Amino acid sequence: MATADEILEQMANNPELYATDPEEICTIDNDLRTITIPSGLQTVGVESDEDVRRLNFQMPKQYHEVDLSEFNIRINFMNANNGGDSYAVTDKQVSGDNITFSWLVGRNALAYRGNIRFIICLKKADAEGVVQQEFNTTVATLSVLEGLETTEAVVAENPDVIEQILTRLDELEENGGGSDTSGKDGREIEIQNNGTAIQWRYAGDDDWTDLVQLSDITGAKGDPGENGITPTIGENGNWYLGETDTGKPSQGEKGDPGQKGDPGQKGDPGQTGATPNIQIGTVQTLEPGQQATASMTGTPENPLLNLGIPKGEKGDPGEDAESGDSYTLPIMSDTQLGGGKAVEKTDEDVPVAVDPSTGQLFVPTYPENTSSSATPRQEMQNTNTNVTLEPNKLYVFPEMESLTITLGTPSDANVANEYHFFFTSGSTATTLTLNDVLSDTYSIEANMKYEVSILEGIAYIKGVSTSET
Repeated sequence: MATADEILEQMANNPELYATDPEEICTIDNDLRTITIPSGLQTVGVESDEDVRRLNFQMPKQYHEVDLSEFNIRINFMNANNGGDSYAVTDKQVSGDNITFSWLVGRNALAYRGNIRFIICLKKADAEGVVQQEFNTTVATLSVLEGLETTEAVVAENPDVIEQILTRLDELEENGGGSDTSGKDGREIEIQNNGTAIQWRYAGDDDWTDLVQLSDITGAKGDPGENGITPTIGENGNWYLGETDTGKPSQGEKGDPGQKGDPGQKGDPGQTGATPNIQIGTVQTLEPGQQATASMTGTPENPLLNLGIPKGEKGDPGEDAESGDSYTLPIMSDTQLGGGKAVEKTDEDVPVAVDPSTGQLFVPTYPENTSSSATPRQEMQNTNTNVTLEPNKLYVFPEMESLTITLGTPSDANVANEYHFFFTSGSTATTLTLNDVLSDTYSIEANMKYEVSILEGIAYIKGVSTSET
């Protein structure tokens, strides 16, 4: 078999044998990305031909600002049985403004009769073999005529790219000679992968020669794989793949306690907090047996305490006292009685008192009260929106948008002190605020007149529609 050097020498010495008819050159239009095939090349061969037809191609080396002469070329094809493969171009030449190259059509492309579809693909890769730029043409078609094979071809095991590599290796080994003729002694060849190409050299030589670029023999990216099974944790604590127990626990064994860490540094003093002004919000009466409730609303500076207080359970009836003997209280003088008279113990509906010095019961008499018992009345203005009430005095407010009431301190805490006022809620309901007062949950409505009575810190609120007055 002739070496690559010998073939090049034969081409140089016999150019007429290797000359290409211009009418048999397939031309590529860089702008349209089309391949124009001469009419005489519509049929590329016969079924099962192998390496007997070479197709020649020519294209401009410049595509806009990109110099395509720096790219590696390969021909991607699909035979008539939809078997795909790629041919790596090894004879690229640059002449003037054009690039020329050829495709020696192999058996894998011609394995079946019908149509071959192919494109021209140019790629430029970096030093790590990563493709940086790529140029492709549209699909062209050639026909393969029907042939006859007496043995079944196993083309899937012999793709064209591998055939080219093996052919180049055979040529490089320089195995000459024919029948009864001794061949030349071969030289040992070394092969390496430098990361971007498969290279060869004769053993002992310093320089390496690229045999084929890795980007030209790298297949296209495959389709995404099917989703895997998401592992789950079974009742026994192991990882499961579907219904299969892997036997692997989802948690590791409990580790030993860690050593106690050093105490942290003392933090900076906190800022002085606001002094809260706690006020009573709503007080709701709950049914007997319900749990008392308490909640806090408002702001940290002005919190509102809302309470829910259950009624007490009804007590058991008292037992009847034993009937005792009646007796007559001793008659006391008016001086002793303070103007009263002694009564029998059995007398009913008679108010009695106890003489603190003797412990005797008597009916007291009191001097006539000559002072007026009428409650003082004070008319208020709608500008009096924040008022402190005096006890035992009636305040009458007109229609109010808002009203805030605070209870004044009584002068005599040993008597009943009632705080009493009226107000009118107009078309916009009055906003009523009672400070330090307990009451049921109330809602002030529009177009109502309200009476509020506060006794022993508990408010009673009664409203009447203004249409009823």
